[in-house]
Amino acid sequence: MTDKTIESTDGSRAIFLDAFVNNVLVGSLILVILGLPSSLMRWSDTGFMPLYAVHIFTSLATILMYVFKRLISLNMKGSIITFTLMLVGLVSMLTFGLSGIGTLFAAVCGYFSNLLWGAKIAIRISVIYIFLLCLIAFFYINSIFTPSLDLNVYVSSINSWLINIVCVIVVTFLLIGPTSEFIKQHEKLILEISNKNSEIEHLANHDKLTGLPSLRLADDRLEHAIAIADRNSSKSALLYLDLDGFKIINDSYGHDAGDIILKTISQRFQSAIRRTDTCCRIGGDEFLLIIPDVLDINSLKRMCAELNELVCQPIEYGDKKLSVAVSIGVAIYPDNADDAKSLRNCADQAMYDVKKTGKSNYKFYCSDPNRLNRTPSVSQSSVG
Repeated sequence: MTDKTIESTDGSRAIFLDAFVNNVLVGSLILVILGLPSSLMRWSDTGFMPLYAVHIFTSLATILMYVFKRLISLNMKGSIITFTLMLVGLVSMLTFGLSGIGTLFAAVCGYFSNLLWGAKIAIRISVIYIFLLCLIAFFYINSIFTPSLDLNVYVSSINSWLINIVCVIVVTFLLIGPTSEFIKQHEKLILEISNKNSEIEHLANHDKLTGLPSLRLADDRLEHAIAIADRNSSKSALLYLDLDGFKIINDSYGHDAGDIILKTISQRFQSAIRRTDTCCRIGGDEFLLIIPDVLDINSLKRMCAELNELVCQPIEYGDKKLSVAVSIGVAIYPDNADDAKSLRNCADQAMYDVKKTGKSNYKFYCSDPNRLNRTPSVSQSSVG
């Protein structure tokens, strides 16, 4: 993964977490607006209990945090929310025993902490919370603590039911909303990474200027063409093309003119080949054409002649018309070589022999088996 991708990933995560914490803050504010009046109304039914003081404290903290949320850091907001959730849950269990909602808040604290700080911190917070719950359970089991009120009065109070139902509804939506958003962000991030990887792979395997496959991909395509020839007991051909006169234009008119020449010639090459053929730019003004399943030699000769004619057509550059030609070396598998590297060397040698004998032509490679050093000779075909 590139540095830019990592930065994009970190940025997307920070944006998501900030939105997530703000959503939790809004949900907490809703709980305050609906829950605080209910707690105060329950006061008249049950008398004062420490839980109500906690409700008032956490409500004020939530309201202040919402008002000044832009001034408070993400970690600080997360820490305050986690602390208030733990405080409300534990005091609820301390006041009502198993009738409290502390176990629900334990799950919410673990989920919230995991998204915000990761699994390690979430586990630590959950362990602390569970330890305190176990401590409360120990006190109740050993009758050190007893419920602070008559639970019959508590469970028959409409305000008690109202606050619990509202709490469950809000907490449920707090879990569903951020989870859905997290899944969307995760899928978006995967798509971005996939697109970046595809872009990197394309740049690694294609020429940036012309969009043609590069030498790296050309080697793979050539191996594939050889495999097709072996499987079908047919022939595959490799054409090595080098532009004549390109350096003069590039030096005389500049790189912009050279780029236009290369892009135009690339388009002309592609227009002259089949869908199953591959045109590659392997560097500078050199190209490869990979032709699997060659029908016959005459079809290759016609293709070479057509390529020469297409390349020689003038190319407009401003108010000027520029012209180049092409030298083509042709090697055939399995007639000239038995592997990709040797085949490319044969086509390269044939192309250089064209350069030595006048350029703007094409030649088929052939070897002389009587020469010990295997110096190639080349069968020439004229254009025209």
